[in-house]
Amino acid sequence: MSRFSASTLDLSRIDKSTLFDPLSFETFRQERIDDLKARLEAAGMEWDTFSLEDDSNIPLQETGALREMFVSQQIRDVAYNLTLAFAKGVWLDRLGDQHGTARMPLVAEPRDFATNPEDWESDDRYRGRIQLAPEGFASSGTPGGYLYHAMAASIDVRDAAVVVRNKGKHDPIVEMTVLSRLANGEPSAALTRAVRSRLMRDDIKLLTDALRVRPARPVSYAVKATLLIPPGPDPAVIKANAVASVQAMGDRYRRLGGGVPHSAIVASLHVAGVDSAVQVMPTQSVETLRFQYGLLTGVDIAVEVMSG
Repeated sequence: MSRFSASTLDLSRIDKSTLFDPLSFETFRQERIDDLKARLEAAGMEWDTFSLEDDSNIPLQETGALREMFVSQQIRDVAYNLTLAFAKGVWLDRLGDQHGTARMPLVAEPRDFATNPEDWESDDRYRGRIQLAPEGFASSGTPGGYLYHAMAASIDVRDAAVVVRNKGKHDPIVEMTVLSRLANGEPSAALTRAVRSRLMRDDIKLLTDALRVRPARPVSYAVKATLLIPPGPDPAVIKANAVASVQAMGDRYRRLGGGVPHSAIVASLHVAGVDSAVQVMPTQSVETLRFQYGLLTGVDIAVEVMSG
């Protein structure tokens, strides 16, 4: 979803910690002590024991400071949940309601989301559709609108990409590529038809657009490497963590047209305890065309303990 609005509005790259100044118990505590001291002095009451920990006023101010910090954090949590970048669960559903975009079920008879979120579309996928929703409000024919409606055609659509072929010629065509979330990612004929059926609606497709919906095609690759570790860590644990990390990387980069950066492969091998990764295969980035995606088919990792 990051190719359209995401080239400049990739929500996953927003650093949550930069939105507010960090909360500090000591700051709240000192502010309350300073305020109490000023109030007492204004009333003509000298308070010169505020530096003593056994002064009964100190625990009272500390209790108030702690409660104030908790309330401030709760307010921040609500503020985060009112933003598309950080909203989760039912909060994200409310943002979806504002954009006329409901969370999609994964099963025919889904249970309530509050108790069984596994029956429903994930937050990340839903967030991407909400981000594209304003494009779908256009009368018809915008690139973002086509992407929005492709993702809304079926919960089984993992990713979609749209380009205009033969632009500037007498026979331009809107080409939509569909990637499935099931199996190895190649969409079934039924899924392709479902996407085409939605996109062909009169209120979605521009009247003069010629539309083609094509299935995504995989570019297979396997990761092989030797990890060098210092004496001490359990090689079996290191290997298991590295395999899981590479598999997570492969899932993250199963996307249309973006390829798999070699740097991402190497980074995924450097789990905690790894000194270096050598003999890494593939030796370069996995390149893909606009209708292709990288498909991780295997992980072969060896672990060697470095001699002292």
